[in-house]
Amino acid sequence: MEHSPFVRRLLQGVLIFLGLTALFFWVVHDDWSETAVSLPSVTRGDIVSAPAGASVYQSFSPGMDAVTSLALDVHPLSANAEGTIHLSLAVPDKMIWEKDIPVSMLSENGMTAIPLEQAVTLSSGSSLTLGILSDVDLLLWHGNSQNTGRIDIPVENIGQLSMDSVPLNGNLVMLVEGKHYLQSARFYLPVMFCLGAALLALSLYVHACSVHGHSNLILRILQTARRYRFLLKTLVARDFKIKYRSSLLGFVWSGLHPLMMMGLYYIVFSTIFRSSVKNFPVYLITGIVIFNYFGDATTLGMQAIIGNAGLINKVYLPKYIYPLSKTVSSSLNLGISTIVLLLVMLFSGAPFGKALLLIPVFLVLLILFCSGIAMILSAWIVFFRDVQFLWSVALTALNFFTPIFYAESIIPHGWWTTVFHANPLYQFITAMRRITLEGLAPLPVNLICCIAWSVFSIGLGLWIFKKHQDQFVLYL
Repeated sequence: MEHSPFVRRLLQGVLIFLGLTALFFWVVHDDWSETAVSLPSVTRGDIVSAPAGASVYQSFSPGMDAVTSLALDVHPLSANAEGTIHLSLAVPDKMIWEKDIPVSMLSENGMTAIPLEQAVTLSSGSSLTLGILSDVDLLLWHGNSQNTGRIDIPVENIGQLSMDSVPLNGNLVMLVEGKHYLQSARFYLPVMFCLGAALLALSLYVHACSVHGHSNLILRILQTARRYRFLLKTLVARDFKIKYRSSLLGFVWSGLHPLMMMGLYYIVFSTIFRSSVKNFPVYLITGIVIFNYFGDATTLGMQAIIGNAGLINKVYLPKYIYPLSKTVSSSLNLGISTIVLLLVMLFSGAPFGKALLLIPVFLVLLILFCSGIAMILSAWIVFFRDVQFLWSVALTALNFFTPIFYAESIIPHGWWTTVFHANPLYQFITAMRRITLEGLAPLPVNLICCIAWSVFSIGLGLWIFKKHQDQFVLYL
């Protein structure tokens, strides 16, 4: 009978895990089974005349698992021209698709969409060559830039463009659409089974240690959390009340501040620096909500130890409670700001789908990530008070290196893309924007990156904090 409470809690945990696993699978299955992707199209630059019988070839690496359609900026030289145009896709060793279409099908101005009757599956890293052969004179647009709203930015060549074996500058103005199969939900259930088995084994191990009187890190954390949970609630409530104590509107500022910032950015980037981002208000406020929480939680958490110096020197308490209380109290503001975000989505016509159920998942991961950063900063500032000024500069830099108020498409290609993608806030904001703007579940790579950054941050934060916490009293 002594094990009955544990068995009851274990069964409850198993049922909750199975329920959450099924719910998550239901939410992400359709979006993870296959993902539509496209090759970025360049902007019109120069036009070249391709006489009848000329062979035009454009090589490119699509970076997708299957091609489903093409769109070309190609037009007949004469408006009344009659004839056919032969299109083909080939890999280095064979032809994989070809089709004859009448020239009259080509759009007089703009892109002509040409769907493939059946998706052409590609091997990893395949390089394709698009061939164009016509029995009438054609005009073809090609360029070497991409439009981002009010400016054009140069793009790298996607491959070689040539006509009758003579190289041409830039790339053919075209759009290639396809699918990714690598983000398949078929891996989800085996991964969750392994995760569930690992959690079950860990629970049994912790219980065995508790029964036999052995101590371990997880058991100590659980015991400490149970013992001091009331204190944590008290500190969180105190911090939340103090923040708005002298304010006329009080906690209303939690939602009003991101709304006002969104309005300010919207006025600037819809008039002076016009943005081409679809549903710009939702795009803006999603980034603002996440970045504001990151800045608020880490800045307040950084001051947690030195701000409670008097209490730390008089009463023994687990010191990590102080920075943790700051991030948790800031999460109350995050919750209010998220409600404002949902209201903006409602009034702007953003899609409301089942992917919205994933918002709490990414908010919890964001809180864990910020808690780890807050612990690191709160430990460092005890020994180096200049950390507060350095962190202020770092936040300003992160504000510019995170696509909050500008379109992601203006980020230069190459190593700059790697730098931006390595930014943890980029991953969190990208994941949230896929939910709020597209109504789709974030890509698995976004979820994996957010989990990895959260685990790494909280693990590193606990390690650094624990290593230095005994020396705090010497410097406070």
